[in-house]
Amino acid sequence: MTSLYRILSSTVIITLLYLLADSFVVFVANPIQGIWFPNVTEYASLVFLPAAVRLFSTSLLGSEAIPGLFLGMLISSHYLWGVNDIQLLLILSVIGGLVSWVTMRALVPFGLDAFYLTPSSVMPSLRTYLLASVMVALADAFLLCAVLETNQQIVQIMLHFAAFAIGDVIGVIAGWVIIKYGMLVFRYLKGSRADQHSDDSHRAVLK
Repeated sequence: MTSLYRILSSTVIITLLYLLADSFVVFVANPIQGIWFPNVTEYASLVFLPAAVRLFSTSLLGSEAIPGLFLGMLISSHYLWGVNDIQLLLILSVIGGLVSWVTMRALVPFGLDAFYLTPSSVMPSLRTYLLASVMVALADAFLLCAVLETNQQIVQIMLHFAAFAIGDVIGVIAGWVIIKYGMLVFRYLKGSRADQHSDDSHRAVLK
């Protein structure tokens, strides 16, 4: 029961995080991108924040992250990106759910282990995450181009491939920055609250 609860809760959290990140892409990043880079394919964002959700959730949870990533991709593809074809939705969701885990697992025998599955294990360095993000981005870009860009000319496909890959890597970097400085802010606020609680307790004793 505990294991099932953990999987269900992680699935809900990852799905919500994916939807939040993709909402930022659709409503903030892409409108700005459209001004500066109007010729980039509508399916590619040069700051694809969900890539960070994919990479870091897979790093922390391994295969347990797959259901949440699948659902996040499924829901966001339909409601945020307007994909209505059931077959295309399922293909995109399978890619979104599996690409990080499959690629990261394939990199482990080559000495690039970006998994952080237990607190006792050594946390991967930023370099490891960046290298893993590049490989995941290349795999993701290849698969997306194979699915979405089949009717385009080779030059256009290569441009879109680059846009997909660059967007994923920049998204991971942006996610790393958000996590890093978000934790600093959280620790600061937590410390301030602890100090305030200590001061209140001290005044109560004095009274």
